[in-house]
Amino acid sequence: MILKKLQEALAEVDSQRRALDDVERQLRLMISTLSGGSSPVNETLPFAPSLVSTRTVNRDRIDDIVDILAAEGKPLHITKIAERLSGVLGKKIERTELEPGLNRHVQKTKKARIAKFAPSTYGLPSWKQATDIEILAAQAKVS
Repeated sequence: MILKKLQEALAEVDSQRRALDDVERQLRLMISTLSGGSSPVNETLPFAPSLVSTRTVNRDRIDDIVDILAAEGKPLHITKIAERLSGVLGKKIERTELEPGLNRHVQKTKKARIAKFAPSTYGLPSWKQATDIEILAAQAKVS
């Protein structure tokens, strides 16, 4: 039963792929016609499949989380990171899916892209260095 379902799903993917290829050909032909060219549009356009797929191949969840933190500009609690990552990926991401990986990244990576600021709160390492410097400067003023 499972094998049959998988085969049906694969057949559906193939038919959807053919339909998308047809739409792509039509779009390229329309672009070519509207731009006054006689030849079809080449593969160097931004929506060419080879260019679209390279972004996802070279990125991981840590990259997406770094982007979220950079856009926010301040450290975020893991629940906020999970909410924003869910929006980026288009599917629900639970905090329990992220936190163990982030803790492992912070503890084991030689060049961490994310730093831990407080329990379940993460930010960019450059922010942590800036915070440490500010604390040391404040302590020096008190002494």
